[in-house]
Amino acid sequence: KKDIQSLKDKAEKLKEEAPEETEYPLLDELLNKINEIAPYVQQLEQLSRGKMQLRHWNLLFDNCNHKGQYHEEITIEDLSKFKILPEKEKIEAITATSQGESELEAEFISIMNHWETVQMPLAETQIKSEETLLLGSTDSLLLEIQDALATLAKMSSLPYVQGIREDVTKLSSTLENLSLVIEAWQLFQGNWIVLSALFSNAEAKNILPNQTPKFAGVQKKWSLIAHHTIKDTRLLRACKYPNLYEILKENNKVMESILVSLGKYLDVKRQASPRLFFLGDSEVLTLVTTSNAASLTSILTKVFMHVAKIDCHENDGAEGEAAFIGSNFQRLKIYGLIGEDGHSIKF
Repeated sequence: KKDIQSLKDKAEKLKEEAPEETEYPLLDELLNKINEIAPYVQQLEQLSRGKMQLRHWNLLFDNCNHKGQYHEEITIEDLSKFKILPEKEKIEAITATSQGESELEAEFISIMNHWETVQMPLAETQIKSEETLLLGSTDSLLLEIQDALATLAKMSSLPYVQGIREDVTKLSSTLENLSLVIEAWQLFQGNWIVLSALFSNAEAKNILPNQTPKFAGVQKKWSLIAHHTIKDTRLLRACKYPNLYEILKENNKVMESILVSLGKYLDVKRQASPRLFFLGDSEVLTLVTTSNAASLTSILTKVFMHVAKIDCHENDGAEGEAAFIGSNFQRLKIYGLIGEDGHSIKF
């Protein structure tokens, strides 16, 4: 822009200083060339700053009746020859669109890059295995997914989304599926914790011979999912497991049917210890499958009248110390029952 203006000033000054009766063809040619371009400097500036991509150039040439004639080595002289530069309004509209699309695309890339790094919200465990691969709290992740979906929905309604609409729609669909997967995974692991503990002992397998093969099928599918997730715990990568949501749904359906059929097994437990008749089915099932001491002791207090809590702590702890509620039964010792009135019955 500066060069053209400077060159034009110099050429016009030379023209003014030249004697009127003398012809200067070279100067006339130069001025003609300058005047071909000078009126269109603003359009050239817009094209330069417009973040123009191939689709925008093609659209500009199409709108100027030169379809298919754009190429990457296009020159200003070509633009002048094709009479593209005089189309000020068309250039303004297309460069504004290209600028808007560029900004929107940069925002979308930022969102996409963020989700590429998000990790599965796995519970903290020292060793990741089929048995210990559990989700931790997912509330913040689900909220983040909803916020991202709202942002993408807003993007889809903007006039500059055309160039990335397909990518925006694809990411929206992926995030919606992630939300469904996480909810199905949470439901699955609640049942998995109970049933994997139940079917790990021979007694349950003997009492429930028809359910054992069903659980084995669930276990096989889950093992493949767990191994896939452990290899790469990034959320998008883990959830790329083929048909993950459908498999989790099917596993949940099978596990629910197994849980419904556990009446016979629970009756055997109640016959062996009649006080278990005070408890509901889910409590008895938790009692015989849990690896959490807090869950165990909270349920046990319900089968004794006026008992407030169980007096238990680690084996190496002194009797009477504050109760330790952990998940490692082998390190715990039960000393007795503590009543609602504070009195204790020692074992």
